[in-house]
Amino acid sequence: QLAQHLLDECDPKVRLDDARLDLMHRLRLALIAEQRKQQHHQHQQHQPLLLQLHMQQRQSADTVLDSGTTQSLLAWLECQLKQHQQLSEYRTALLQLLQAVPGDCLASRSVTAGLAQQLLLSAGLTSAAAAAEESRHRHQPDAGTAEDAQSSLTCILTLLTHTPLSAADAFCAEGILQGLIDRVRTFRDPCIGWEVKLADIDVLDRVLRAMPSLAPMVYRNLDGFVYLMEVIDLIISDCRPPRPLAQQEQALVCLVLRVLASLAASNDRDNLTPDEEAHYLRLVSLVHDLLLMPPSLDRRPLLESCLEVLLTVPLIAFEELTTPLEGTVDVACRFEDKNLSAVNSLVEFLRHCLREVTHELPPTELTPSAASSASSVGACLAVLTEASISQRSVRCFLRSLILPKHPHLPAASSSSTTSAAAAAGGGDIDTEDESVTETEANSLLSDLCRLISGGGLEGVGGASASGSCGSSSGLARQAGQLLFVLCKENAAKVVRHTGLTQFPALVHSLQIPCHSTSPTATASGSSLDAYSSDSSEEEILDPEVSVATCCSQSRAATVREKPGTDDS
Repeated sequence: QLAQHLLDECDPKVRLDDARLDLMHRLRLALIAEQRKQQHHQHQQHQPLLLQLHMQQRQSADTVLDSGTTQSLLAWLECQLKQHQQLSEYRTALLQLLQAVPGDCLASRSVTAGLAQQLLLSAGLTSAAAAAEESRHRHQPDAGTAEDAQSSLTCILTLLTHTPLSAADAFCAEGILQGLIDRVRTFRDPCIGWEVKLADIDVLDRVLRAMPSLAPMVYRNLDGFVYLMEVIDLIISDCRPPRPLAQQEQALVCLVLRVLASLAASNDRDNLTPDEEAHYLRLVSLVHDLLLMPPSLDRRPLLESCLEVLLTVPLIAFEELTTPLEGTVDVACRFEDKNLSAVNSLVEFLRHCLREVTHELPPTELTPSAASSASSVGACLAVLTEASISQRSVRCFLRSLILPKHPHLPAASSSSTTSAAAAAGGGDIDTEDESVTETEANSLLSDLCRLISGGGLEGVGGASASGSCGSSSGLARQAGQLLFVLCKENAAKVVRHTGLTQFPALVHSLQIPCHSTSPTATASGSSLDAYSSDSSEEEILDPEVSVATCCSQSRAATVREKPGTDDS
């Protein structure tokens, strides 16, 4: 009665004084002690008041429980979950109380084997044999309801968030990975709601991020890679005829793609078996279909997840980004007999992110931070570079989009970009035609040249950045590598197309790798001999601007070509 009286007087917006807060804390502990002595039906009488007291304390103070009291509470919850699972309402209340435990009070070993077992049982993630044995022992027909599964998964996510390593270790010891993959296999089960499906994949993602060493086991022993790809395939099938992904569908696809990226990253891409190579080809085929789906309200998370996957696949798999020409295809997405609509989607996303990084787009509610946009730019550049190395059609298509038709027109035409590039290279930018249109000045090539020269990146990072994908030096390296590959790793061609006379030196200073001399072997025995069939013509280049000499002292590169048209 005293506890109820205190609750009636409480104003959630007003912080309680220390004396009353201490009294409520003691009353809550007294109720817990009383519950241990009561029969099953009396637990249901006390649990609403217990939860109200706990939630009121959380609203009234930043920290109510210390680590010792939290451990005692967790031990009591474990005991109650084990003894009284036949009381569904009481079990749900216990799980809600566990969700409310402050994360900062959880110790590194808060998740015991017993607590992990009870949470997995309530979530329906134990093996079928163990669940049946537990059901017979408790005289109940089912190990848990849908509400219990959702509440238990929320508790598991909370524990994985605050104590990732110890919690992941405890749950894996009780077979959580097998339970999660088993439920992924029943994706079509109408009894499993979207909330449970999302929580399942979220738990799997957090476990693998906490313990990456388990990824090979999920990939090979549990066939998780295949079953997760099947989930995406089923979702894509549900969207035919073409319609945008629903919000919950896109959220689930993004989570599944993150897990697939973690599993794919655990393999050695240079030593794949034929079966593994087939898995990667199918994965990129699914990414291709996702890139071509009608856009939803906020498509950015899906594109970022697709890029995360493409960063982990071997070069041979990029052939699935192109398809034969069938039906009506936009002329801008055609090259020879190939449909490159998926590649064009990545280019448009790159163009959009570059405008965000260079502050050319007005900020909106959905506009991410400059660092996030820079990370997306780095991922786009890396994926397009690898696709260009692997596929001639992609390389020629990107060359037609990025490099100017008339190579002597400078791409970095703005005065700020020109001065920055000249200062960086110790020379002038080759400029034969000063009349550059506004469209050309804002082109994709111009933005890439600005990245290389360091212009327009105030919000990304300083020049002393470590070279990661999202730093200014990392973006300069990625942009330079893409242009280098599009020009068949010929520094003089980059100079001719961009006017960046310092580029040969940047090849070494930015440590841009060369791929033409080191073809990548595939499981089938073939090799990706970069640029071998890219052109029927050879260019005779001035050695002053070759990679070997690195630093040209001349103002402009002199290029002598045979009569004819460049393959680009």
